[in-house]
Amino acid sequence: MEGRVKVNGKIVTQLGTKADPSVDHIRVDGKLIKIKPSAKKEYYLFNKPQGVITSLEDEKGRKTVIDYFDTDKRLFPVGRLDYNSEGLLILTNDGDFCKILTDAANGIERVYDVKIQGFLDEKIKRRKINAVKLEKGYISKPIIEILKETNSNTWLRVTLRTGKNREVRRIFEKLGYTVVRLKRIKYGPFELGTLPKGEYRKFTAEEMKEVNILKKKCSRNKK
Repeated sequence: MEGRVKVNGKIVTQLGTKADPSVDHIRVDGKLIKIKPSAKKEYYLFNKPQGVITSLEDEKGRKTVIDYFDTDKRLFPVGRLDYNSEGLLILTNDGDFCKILTDAANGIERVYDVKIQGFLDEKIKRRKINAVKLEKGYISKPIIEILKETNSNTWLRVTLRTGKNREVRRIFEKLGYTVVRLKRIKYGPFELGTLPKGEYRKFTAEEMKEVNILKKKCSRNKK
């Protein structure tokens, strides 16, 4: 090694000596080895309004979710909510966490409050809706609960463990109903709560614990 490498001021003489450039002072041929510190991971809950694109930019010039954020961090949305949908959206710069939430194999729950035009057919009410065949042979497995009926509409709570494009709307189209309003209220252990529309907040300490729990759980499942 000819004395070319020093760790914390001492010449390395043994092959295989380990050092961590984020902690140790390492020089090669007198030149200090520096590593770029990793970006601090950030996590936000956002209450997306209707008429906003779940994207970082839009070629048509429409308002995007990132327009609401005042940060120099490059955040990206976890999954999507379509233009006419509203509610809970998570934004982060943690790619691993994003993959955990969106990977269908992890079966992370998404919960929506859905307002449909009209009333559920009695036949649909009587049978448990546990499988709806959508186009291209995809089978969706929603859990549907009736919340209330008004004069001309019905409010439902829909729980899914998948996040296909426009899946909730496609389910009701298949059943013969029009979705009037769609609002996501929960994604995994993270809940929208009383966060006002168009506003965002950082994850709480309890939510950060949930992030770590999910990461550990999914890491174990992959072994």
